[in-house]
Amino acid sequence: MASGLDRISALPDGVLEHVLGFLPANEAVQTSVLARRWRHLWRCMRRLHISIKDMASPAGFNKFVTGLLLLRNNRAVLDEVDFTHYPIDGTDGAYMNIWFQHILSCQVKVLVIRFYVDTLLLFDGPSLLSRHLQKLELHSLNLVDDVLDLSSCPALEILEIICCSIWCERISSLSLKHLLIKRAAFSLFEIRRTRISTPSLVSMQIDYCYGVVPQLESMPSLQTAIVKCASPFGIADYCGIDDSGDCGGICSTCSDESSGCVLLQGLSSAVNLELMADRGMIIFRRDLRWCPTFSNLKTLLLNEWCVANDPGALFCILSHSPVLEKLTLQLAKGPKDTTEFDAIFNVAESLAISKHLKTIEVQCEMVDERVCQILRLLKTLGINFTLKRTKM
Repeated sequence: MASGLDRISALPDGVLEHVLGFLPANEAVQTSVLARRWRHLWRCMRRLHISIKDMASPAGFNKFVTGLLLLRNNRAVLDEVDFTHYPIDGTDGAYMNIWFQHILSCQVKVLVIRFYVDTLLLFDGPSLLSRHLQKLELHSLNLVDDVLDLSSCPALEILEIICCSIWCERISSLSLKHLLIKRAAFSLFEIRRTRISTPSLVSMQIDYCYGVVPQLESMPSLQTAIVKCASPFGIADYCGIDDSGDCGGICSTCSDESSGCVLLQGLSSAVNLELMADRGMIIFRRDLRWCPTFSNLKTLLLNEWCVANDPGALFCILSHSPVLEKLTLQLAKGPKDTTEFDAIFNVAESLAISKHLKTIEVQCEMVDERVCQILRLLKTLGINFTLKRTKM
């Protein structure tokens, strides 16, 4: 400006502290040299974005973060802390746990820990104690023992776990409302199911994880759930004989009833539900032995697992969904040898299907003989359906 007037410095301290919170932490601290008034503003920032990408070395990063946390004004409550791009070596875990404990003592509401590195950090459980934490987001961490027992975080409502290794017996929280677990490993190399106990959950997404499928406990408030089981989920839930995932109960995996209903019982209160599995994954078909009633279910999306070899699984779910309004079937290209469905037609005609079900949308890559058979079966139900060609 021609006048040289410093309008930024005319802003109140609270506004400047808020603006500084959008800068990387090291840049925010550097503003202390601008003028006497700026010397201590960074100490009251309510948001900290901490990244090593602009630091000279891991040792320098450790020193900077320790000084940052010790010198900031602890009476200034933290709204959000975001750790990103931190390279871990064998000695840095102790630093991290001390930092997290200090951050939580500052009543942080949102804590995000992102590690985009090959080496995972062993995240120690006692650090996760807070009456103020509302959102926790974890990337690329080893989660062990009781670290995901979040009963000591009574305000926590959002938990996101991405690309982590989960070795915990339980994920538990009475307050949690939204849960996302994506590309994580559950109990890898162990035949042990992590139990998810989150009775207040409203939305859940388990997206292409691997290891052993977790066991869901009751979630009576559940509105929306998306569960995508990829074949790397583990040998405990993969048919050992038939690639389609249905050997007729011959193999030990398909005949195993030791865990009871693993997923479907916990999902039975959902209003909107997506259940997808790769070929060979038998978790949903095995759960149908104890198929619950989906008393609130209005929209349902399934992929080809529900019609592998025969559509019995599809009809089982439909007959247990009394208020279902919309069904979407995503059918990838099927095997060359299709099973004869003729014996199923009489069963289909006698099924008690929801009177609210008005539309079935069938999405497929190509209309092969298997798809035609399924369409014929749907026609016997007296329900309108639409066919959409799409890439899966």
